Amino acid sequence: FADGAYFVNLAPISDPGLVAAEIASALDVTELPDKTLIETIASYLQDKQVLLLLDNFEQIVDAAPLITRLIQAAPGIKVVVTSRVALGLRGTQEFQVPPMSLPDRVHLPALERVAGYEAIRLFVARASAVKPGFQITGDNVPAIVEICHRLDGLPLAIELAAARIKVLPPGMMLARLQSRLELVASRDRDVPTRQQTLRNTIEWSYDLLEGGEKQLFRRMAIFQGGRTLEALEAVCNYDGGLQMDVLEGVESLVSKSLVQQREVSNGEPRFWLLETIHEYAREKLAQSGEADTLRRQHALYCMALAEEAEPHLTGPKQQEWLERLEEEHDNIRAALHWARAEGGGGEADWRSQEEGAKEAAQDEAAVIGLRIGAAVGRFWHMRGYYSEGWEQLKGLLGVETLEETQATGSGVGRRESRQQTHRADPGDTEYKAKRAKALNWAGNMAWLQGDYPNARALHEESLSIKRELNDRLGIAVSLNNLGVVSQDQGDYPSARLLYEESLVMRREMGDKRGISSALHNLGNVALEQGDYPSARLLYEESLAVRREMGDKAGIAEALNSLGSVSEELGDFANAQSLHEESLAICKELGDRSGVALSLINLGVVAEKQGNYPLARTLLRESLVMRQEMGDKRGMAASLVRLGALEVNCAGSTGEAEPSGNSSIGASETSTKGVAGGTSRLGKGVRLLGAAEALLESIGAKQYAEDRRPHDLAIAEACARLGEQEFEKKRTEGRAMNLVQAIEYACDGAVGD
Repeated sequence: FADGAYFVNLAPISDPGLVAAEIASALDVTELPDKTLIETIASYLQDKQVLLLLDNFEQIVDAAPLITRLIQAAPGIKVVVTSRVALGLRGTQEFQVPPMSLPDRVHLPALERVAGYEAIRLFVARASAVKPGFQITGDNVPAIVEICHRLDGLPLAIELAAARIKVLPPGMMLARLQSRLELVASRDRDVPTRQQTLRNTIEWSYDLLEGGEKQLFRRMAIFQGGRTLEALEAVCNYDGGLQMDVLEGVESLVSKSLVQQREVSNGEPRFWLLETIHEYAREKLAQSGEADTLRRQHALYCMALAEEAEPHLTGPKQQEWLERLEEEHDNIRAALHWARAEGGGGEADWRSQEEGAKEAAQDEAAVIGLRIGAAVGRFWHMRGYYSEGWEQLKGLLGVETLEETQATGSGVGRRESRQQTHRADPGDTEYKAKRAKALNWAGNMAWLQGDYPNARALHEESLSIKRELNDRLGIAVSLNNLGVVSQDQGDYPSARLLYEESLVMRREMGDKRGISSALHNLGNVALEQGDYPSARLLYEESLAVRREMGDKAGIAEALNSLGSVSEELGDFANAQSLHEESLAICKELGDRSGVALSLINLGVVAEKQGNYPLARTLLRESLVMRQEMGDKRGMAASLVRLGALEVNCAGSTGEAEPSGNSSIGASETSTKGVAGGTSRLGKGVRLLGAAEALLESIGAKQYAEDRRPHDLAIAEACARLGEQEFEKKRTEGRAMNLVQAIEYACDGAVGD
């Protein structure tokens, strides 16, 4: 720019008519007698190459056409405008200034890499300015990274926070960062008022909004995570009283940088508030007096969405709806939090309400919560949210576990007693039906975590209610689930009878999904008892029904089971193909439970084919996934297979190839390989001992397909180590807690 660059500070003015005067002052141009000020500026710039930087345009955005006039009159100039509001001029190039870059706070990179991220560099630079010698270290880096994340990577927020380093080390600063709006404030006298606190900065933008925009902005705060346009229309304009069209309002808030737009996997836009802005919006919502009403509307929307999704979770649109629920999971959590608080009376303040209205509101909230929890149970199962689903359903149902009952001697939870009192009317079938369904999913969550006593108790309570309501489909579901609990505890005769009773009822009703489930479970019993031909026939019949329904998760489950049959029959190539096909489907669906099962099965096939390194990798991956999901029965299975693998490949300093000379394929070793083999034997025995202890702690029997390799590995290791050394290492494994056992299993070291 041969003729210079000029900075024009527009923050002090609020009258669009004064913009020309500010530009003229920056250019040192005086208005000519025969021309307007705009014409004078245009004439001055006509043949020049100049850069104009117009800062803070948002409050005088109506003056934007002036920029077009200047550019048309002086084609050699360029104009850069900073504004929290889009100018809306043709021919402009918009650049949304993103937050500063941040490292992953869960998996922190090396210290030198962390220090290179923009947000971290800014924090350290500003902290060093007020506290010379301040440095990022291995001790303070987690707190610094978390502070910058909590502040959304916003430069102003980071500057204001870092300025407090003189009196607040990073750890203490993080502990006080509950309210971003209060902690970060500047003491510098030369900072503009709007930048002295984060609150002032957001207030500056909020005050520029029209009445309808302010109303929509604060109502958007009721959501968590993100919002679709459909959700905003349903909740934010629930009463038709919003002072503007939702679409226009959202577009305006996006253009004014208070709302961000992102596209998700299906291409549908979702709208987000940075958490710092969200905190401010929540304050405004609380001040409006609308918060309680909007929480209820939000919960009703989440209930409708969950119940719309539920039937699709076993059909051809399974993946689409699983993703939809994943995207809305934070909103579902918020709705359930409201339902538990209102339904249980824990956080609600009812002093200003009549007792009858109070009870009606509590009952409504309780039913809404149960309906949401029952509808998303399959989602929690497939996506591996076992612990969360269990805790949510316990709270919604107001039940205590058997352990809690024994500890308190109370029999049932407080909220359970209250709800039963309120629902003494025997005709309250809606509540009973929803409660039975929620009890069923609570039982499933307990079963998935290996808690068989509570799983059985919950399924039996659910079955009792369903019999009372003559809900034949529900009865069939409960019978099937009680069969699963019996099977896992090794009671195969009872399991078969329960599955067969469920199958008869489901055939009578034409319930295809239930038929396929009962057939598959009967196949599981046949597999565990070594009746492979029957297992294959049952799995194939189940698979045919699931293909007809388009149930991808069910198809993957059946393929996995057919792979296990092929594996037992020694057809490893077919087993591998079936498990890989199942794994691909589960990954596509995001079915973490199915992925973990496919991985362990592929690991077993790799082991039987002598590929021990691959087997170890697959089994460890399955173990870690099951730990993340809280699947204790699955963790025990992975530990058994890893233990057997270490015993199987013992005897070589490298990875031994099986010779077929022993019952599980352990090879004869040279003297050189004895040390490494003994170490692997020791590790294997400890892992087997840890698996045994875990199964005992949850009252579970070993899966049949795990029992044989377990017993063979035990016999091999005992013969190789000697009984005394074997029992010593087995006892060491049994003494490990679950976390220690998993860390030991995933540790690459083999040392004894």
